[in-house]
Amino acid sequence: MKFPHRLRLLSTVLLVCVCLLPITASYSQVRCATVEHTEMLYQKFNKVPQPEAFEKWMQVRKQAQLQMNGLKQTQVGPYAIPVVIHVIHNGEPIGIGTNISDEQILSQINVLNEDFKRLNADANQTPSLFQPVAGSLDIQFVLARQDPTGAPTSGIVRKRGGKTSYVMADDATLKAQSYWPSENYFNIWVCNLSNLLGYAQFPVSNLEGLEEFQNEIATTDGVVISYDAFGSIDDGNFNLLAGFNKGRTLTHEAGHFFGLRHIWGDTNSCTSTTDYVADTPKQNDETNGCPSHPQTSCTTTKMFQNFMDYTDDPCMNIFTQGQVARMQVVLENSIRRVSLLNSIGLVSPSGGVHNVALRSILSPNPVSCATNTTLRIRFQNLGSNDLTYLKVSYSIDNGTSITSEHVLTPIAPFEYGELSLPVTLNQGEQLLSITLSLPNGTPDDNSSDNQLSKRIVINDFENEMPIRERFETSFANQWTIVSPDTESAWQTTSTFYDQSLAFKAEDTQQTETSWLVGPVLDFSYLDESHLRFEWSYHNNASQPVTLQLKYTTDCGSTYLDLPGFSLFETTTNTNPANADDWDTRVVSLEALLGFENVRLAFVASSYLGNPLFLDNLELYVGEASPKLPIEEIVAIYPKTEGGIKLTFNVEDKQTVIVSIFDMMGRTVIYGVEPNTLNQTKSLELQALQTGIYIVHMKVDNRYYSQKVFIQAP
Repeated sequence: MKFPHRLRLLSTVLLVCVCLLPITASYSQVRCATVEHTEMLYQKFNKVPQPEAFEKWMQVRKQAQLQMNGLKQTQVGPYAIPVVIHVIHNGEPIGIGTNISDEQILSQINVLNEDFKRLNADANQTPSLFQPVAGSLDIQFVLARQDPTGAPTSGIVRKRGGKTSYVMADDATLKAQSYWPSENYFNIWVCNLSNLLGYAQFPVSNLEGLEEFQNEIATTDGVVISYDAFGSIDDGNFNLLAGFNKGRTLTHEAGHFFGLRHIWGDTNSCTSTTDYVADTPKQNDETNGCPSHPQTSCTTTKMFQNFMDYTDDPCMNIFTQGQVARMQVVLENSIRRVSLLNSIGLVSPSGGVHNVALRSILSPNPVSCATNTTLRIRFQNLGSNDLTYLKVSYSIDNGTSITSEHVLTPIAPFEYGELSLPVTLNQGEQLLSITLSLPNGTPDDNSSDNQLSKRIVINDFENEMPIRERFETSFANQWTIVSPDTESAWQTTSTFYDQSLAFKAEDTQQTETSWLVGPVLDFSYLDESHLRFEWSYHNNASQPVTLQLKYTTDCGSTYLDLPGFSLFETTTNTNPANADDWDTRVVSLEALLGFENVRLAFVASSYLGNPLFLDNLELYVGEASPKLPIEEIVAIYPKTEGGIKLTFNVEDKQTVIVSIFDMMGRTVIYGVEPNTLNQTKSLELQALQTGIYIVHMKVDNRYYSQKVFIQAP
């Protein structure tokens, strides 16, 4: 829960913390709904809030704990907490939109464990002033190993929701769609929160309050996080909100779940009690963004690096010892917190001793050059014993299987492992199928999740810059399309530009993205290069299309995101009717300069969304030329600093002859420009006097002449 809000103090037995994230600048001040939600909950049960009840209980339990420890603070633990992630999605395939991938979930669990144990890589960013009070909690968040029925589980539940987005008022409706008993599982719901980052349900004490309503409270106990603030970009290329892309939203909300309050205590005062933790400095308000250290509040230095402030994810890095002690009291005493420590969710179920699941094929990528490459897979041990042996088989186009045996460093139950092995593929398109078998040398107790397939294209088709593609004729030898199914999701279709390429999102059923990959290009000799293309897209809010622009500098072994590109809606028309439905984007290719084996890729994914149209792809040597009408072959215009520019707009690469004559008919310039296509040529014309000249060109086997006034430098 981290964004500019202003809170009033309401110290209650039950606290739900909700934070609102503005979509545009017009939402610059959206206040937190903590007060309203808590008051609404108490009103629901006709109860009067008792602000001191929880803190009174907390102090009693703290004293008892200190007495048990001989009046000395000691480290308690380790604790293990079974987690179930309820992914409430909008029907997208796994890994797309709200239906986040397993990898994104694992990334978030990793952040949670590191932050609470103070093993986070940025712990060294805690200012030296606060290092002496930095605390660590010996806690391990574990994806649940068995579900409430006793069946094996990955701890991840996916459910198509009844709404495309949720607000705080939908709390009960959201959680009723997928819930595991909160006395045994730490429920975390991940969904599309409208203007929200996340919220948590505060623990309760055994004092008078809402205890008589435990059944109702239990069914909503847990944390809700927006799908685009869940996980860390340090572990993968996940589509996360800027500023909230390192997984600290869940760290913050889990702090609330275990009894921590905001560091400023939800008051705007330096005199009243703040967060009931002695080693967090007083401050009279939340901190936003990521300011420089130090900042002052209440005549002392603010600990805005605390996970319980509102700073951006990269600026958070510390729980204090006092906060850790407070969480320990809750863990060992509070209803539906202490019971988690002995949950059935921590125990691997019987009947599933040997069980492995193939989760993903990490490489090879859909399009690359090399036939001899590396097959890399990720799998999960769903058995009750450590996994130490595995057999891997792969085949190409359902041909002869090639099998290898692997002795593994022991992989604990429900943990993940990776394997890499050499594989030889064929030129062209093929279906690569992987099968796992014999976990620990024994038949798999559940073989239904042991196989995956992936379409791969191996080609090394090369072309020379500059490049143009208008999709009017066959382009299969230039641009490679790979879709999960045999039918391509990228198809040519009639548009305002005669024929364009469309990503047919309305027909997609696959669980993977579709790739459009260009030829191998040499950027090693270029000093400047740009890409320009046009697209038309009407967004379907419930089923959006994701478009990524990627590049590889090793001919396809690895792909990275190209900086400077984002997809947005261009029209309200599902199918483009005129030029106004299209938008143009120019992207710098500076990141590619100096590399010999470069490929560009448009990677699109959706599930029953609106179509996305692409056209007029231009790869320039040098600057991006001005956009000319398609029928205009050349444009001539003077440079303000002297000389002229020639912008060519021809269909095929060719040699262009340029001559410049003075008004006496004398040739003053003669040049041959090879490999001309779409680029702009700059002629400095240092030796010419100011005056009128005739520019004569041979382009497309036609001759063009034009008078032009040339200003001498």
